[in-house]
Amino acid sequence: MQNKLLALTTTFAVMSLMLTAFALPYASADKGPRTVTHIFSVLATSGPAGFATGTTGVIDTQINLVPGASVKITATGTGIWAGGKYGCYFAATQRGLSISQVCTNYNDPCKTGSDADGVGTSAADGNTCGYIGPVFGTPAFLVPSLTAFSLIGQAGSGSYVQLGTDTTITGQSGDLKLAYNDDVYEDNSQGFTVTVSYTCYPGNGFGDSNHIHCGPPGQN
Repeated sequence: MQNKLLALTTTFAVMSLMLTAFALPYASADKGPRTVTHIFSVLATSGPAGFATGTTGVIDTQINLVPGASVKITATGTGIWAGGKYGCYFAATQRGLSISQVCTNYNDPCKTGSDADGVGTSAADGNTCGYIGPVFGTPAFLVPSLTAFSLIGQAGSGSYVQLGTDTTITGQSGDLKLAYNDDVYEDNSQGFTVTVSYTCYPGNGFGDSNHIHCGPPGQN
């Protein structure tokens, strides 16, 4: 009799440990909201496939935005978008200025480059023409109304919005996509390292338009 009781006690103890082990992945970290961070590489060739020669596609982050959630997006790096006097000439004509007013060191071998805000970076970062910026695009740009040679984003199938070196977005709905705003992509190089951070809540979030959710444990 004592052996049977001991065996039953041992069986219940093992089952209890197994149940605890299965519960552990969600027992602590997923009980409350937590900050989630993702890093993406957005090249200066990141435009919709088929939009222009040289585009390599937009970056689909697969982060599902909801209108009430706040998402912080930061970006570092330089997008190189033209070489020599062409880049300086283009930027100058866009602003009705002379080439020397737009680039401080323009010559044939130099490169024009800017940060995610569309502002010229340093020569050490690749902007050897000394491009100043920013300017708006021409009608041929992916989004003419947004800053040329900058980081832009789209939620779902909505309109593109201006992003940059440090942006917080709200009021958007759908998968977040990232792109580079240009008209000619085939001579582009380098790009941005983009960090996307947001608060993630447990559960599936069905019907919740105020928070981004990350799945289990068992909440709607």
